[in-house]
Amino acid sequence: MTTETSVDLPVSVLADLVARVEHLTPEEIARTITICDHLVAIFAESRRSIGEFFAQGMNATELATKYEKGLHGLESILTGLESAVAHYRDKALPPPADECLSRFHDVIDEMLGLRQFIKQAVDKAKLPHRPVDGARLEEARKAYERGETKPFERMARS
Repeated sequence: MTTETSVDLPVSVLADLVARVEHLTPEEIARTITICDHLVAIFAESRRSIGEFFAQGMNATELATKYEKGLHGLESILTGLESAVAHYRDKALPPPADECLSRFHDVIDEMLGLRQFIKQAVDKAKLPHRPVDGARLEEARKAYERGETKPFERMARS
């Protein structure tokens, strides 16, 4: 997962740029688009990396504790950006500023996707563990004895 500092500064700069998008110079617009593209890539890579981390398995309590804190931070950032962008919802902006606004929406969409992904994982981690079903366990044991199943073999990761 990305560290808080790798995202905080670009997002705070982005929030300042959103507030004055209609007054940005062409150079500032180009830099803003670059920042937006960078943030979209960071959030997309974060989701991919976290998914790989989850796939390796981890303690559910540890997962909920670790990612729930980040989830709250992400939600506060999203709230700020969404309210800043909402200010321009009904305004007609010049094409370059409108392009920036479109990129702001791309960042918000990627952040929403990451938030949803983490929220689902945290919610699942908080669910109580299912009790072991003795009947299914016995059925599986008997199927193995009859030769209907094979033992699970772990494959080495390459």
